[in-house]
Amino acid sequence: MDDIVIFSDTLEEHHRNVRTVLQKIREAGIYLSPAKSNLYADEIKFLEHVVSSKGLKVMLSTTDKIADRSTPQNVKDIKLFNGVINYIAEFIPRLAEHSSVLSDLTRKGREFKWEDKHQEAFNMIKLLAKSTPICRPIDYNNPDPIFIVADASNWAVGGYYGQRKDYKTMQPAGFHSRSLNTAERSYPTHDKEMLAIVDCLKKWEPVLTGIRFEILTDHAPLTRWKTQKDLSPRQIRWNEFLTRFDTDIHHIPGVTNSAADALSRYPYAQQNPKIPTTPMTPTSPASPENSKLPAMNDEEELDLYALTVIEIDNAIYDAIREAYKEDSLFGPVIKNPEQYPMYAMNDRLIYHGHRLCIPSEDRNTREELLRTYHDAQNHFGTAKTQAAITRDYFWLGITRDMETYVRSCESCAQNKSPT
Repeated sequence: MDDIVIFSDTLEEHHRNVRTVLQKIREAGIYLSPAKSNLYADEIKFLEHVVSSKGLKVMLSTTDKIADRSTPQNVKDIKLFNGVINYIAEFIPRLAEHSSVLSDLTRKGREFKWEDKHQEAFNMIKLLAKSTPICRPIDYNNPDPIFIVADASNWAVGGYYGQRKDYKTMQPAGFHSRSLNTAERSYPTHDKEMLAIVDCLKKWEPVLTGIRFEILTDHAPLTRWKTQKDLSPRQIRWNEFLTRFDTDIHHIPGVTNSAADALSRYPYAQQNPKIPTTPMTPTSPASPENSKLPAMNDEEELDLYALTVIEIDNAIYDAIREAYKEDSLFGPVIKNPEQYPMYAMNDRLIYHGHRLCIPSEDRNTREELLRTYHDAQNHFGTAKTQAAITRDYFWLGITRDMETYVRSCESCAQNKSPT
């Protein structure tokens, strides 16, 4: 016989339920092992998940296995990695934004060429998996409103839902995301945003049918969806589908920013008893094994070492500390560092591993660091600039920002040898 799980809302109800189940087991002539029985528990492990009075979370052993996976070497490795990740996809926001980058390498006839964008996506997925939150199922007896936040990009759609008096503080009940197919990528923005809502409703239809909930979007035209005229056949089908639910669409500017690009934006990240890596100062050179970087010869390594130990103005560190306070990604880490074991604190600065974390909205600091690591250091090319800055600093989209900055450097363009 498989495991038997008995759950109840109150201790009294649980006592009755346990007695009823045990009586039926006795009548069936089935014996239970006391050593394998766990009665009146507040938390149990079940199917790679931990179920408790706080909600549902992924077992740490599962996330540790994901975090320890090595860089994929072929298509089979990517498929195996995505398969493991998809098992906990409901705990990871916007997973498809990152997994689609890896899945692109698995297309038939596509050459397997591992590039920086693939490594960045791979690292981000592992980071998100390591910081999965506790998801709390909808309580139908709770009068607090239920919200769905949906969003679309050029490559994927997704969203999350939860319950709380205020959507800003609600504990997520689950996440959803998927990549857009070729036809959907050509949809206009209006239809992509609506597709995100429809996709989320299809995912959670069994949970949301028969109850009142609110849909939040940062795309204002969607609020007029019910009264819009001259609908396309696709939009008519979506409108008919929406009539199954008791809901309205509300425009909240910037609401989708609260659905993290990284899961640490949520104040419900599970705690990890493992001690984080001891942080290094931003000017300390990092060991090569900490990141996948382009191969360099001895002379280039010496240049890189000189580059990574340059001094940074203390005013930059002060600006970073100040920007943390209002940052949607690192603000919660400052307030509750014990809930974010993937980060380490040192002198009110946040580190991911040995790398200093830069606030996602602090564009001035990012530009100053790019200028320091490129302009002030002999205008090194993309490979060496990236190798240096990514060994010391971390922010979302760092590779993209670095490549854009180097390409737009006027001095490099003027001095580039003609071909």
